[in-house]
Amino acid sequence: MIRTRKKRQLSKVPRARTRRTRRHARRPIYARILFLLLVLAYCAVLLWTLFLWDGARITQIVVTGTERVDPIDIQERIQKTYSGTMWRFFPRMQYVLMRPRDIAQTVRDMSGVIRDVDVTMTFPHTLNIDIKEWRHVYIWCMHTEGKCYLLEDNGQIGREVADNDKIVRDNPVTRIEDIGTKTHYSFTQKNAITPSFLNALFTILKNNGIPLKEDVITVPHRRAQELSATTKEGWILTIAATQPLTATIRVIKSVLSDGITSQERERLVALDARLVRKIFYRVRGDDGEEEEKESNNSEDGDIQPLDE
Repeated sequence: MIRTRKKRQLSKVPRARTRRTRRHARRPIYARILFLLLVLAYCAVLLWTLFLWDGARITQIVVTGTERVDPIDIQERIQKTYSGTMWRFFPRMQYVLMRPRDIAQTVRDMSGVIRDVDVTMTFPHTLNIDIKEWRHVYIWCMHTEGKCYLLEDNGQIGREVADNDKIVRDNPVTRIEDIGTKTHYSFTQKNAITPSFLNALFTILKNNGIPLKEDVITVPHRRAQELSATTKEGWILTIAATQPLTATIRVIKSVLSDGITSQERERLVALDARLVRKIFYRVRGDDGEEEEKESNNSEDGDIQPLDE
């Protein structure tokens, strides 16, 4: 009898446990359904917030760094370009649909004055556009090839540009006429003639009463690192870019004020300041013939620095 009862008890235990397990297994199904509904509701609210909510739509466009370009024109271009809807449903001005790279390219294509664009966005509705503009463009032109290239900030030669390019059309341009270089492959080498050097040269000479014509500069060769420019008085100035600029201009100013006479200044044809301690210059005589002279000068004298 004892064995029979034990067998009956042992046979009943698994059945009882199986029933409990089934009861507990049915309960999580409702919890899972509720959890799934909550997840779907969260996703729906999130999608509506990102793609349809007016509060996550770009309504404020802040443009900084402009001097020559009107910020209102940039704002109007952005609003016009990104007006309407995407896929006939989502407004294109939604924060999540705006792409800074595409916006920067849109602004950059507006004008040749714009050099670089930095676009950032602040959630939920602000678009920040920082503009860098060209102040002066220098292009290196080769007589042998008949092509011109953009002069980069480090003195290297950049991409090819044509006369009808917007960067040439919309900005003050100085053409650097290279009469000796035969191939543009030598342009990979750095040069002392850089935009910053030329800007300083034009500004300091202008401040010291020796303004240059800024439309054309002549260089004998890419590797020569020297240049010739015509002053507004009509005579040609030649300097070496490897010499200290302030010392060179100090000597030029000293020669023009004390090294030559007023009559020679009026008949001056060219002045060679490639050697700081020894200056050569040419004057036109009464018979029309040019005469070359030499002037030994020191670097004494003050010059007017760059404008702040």
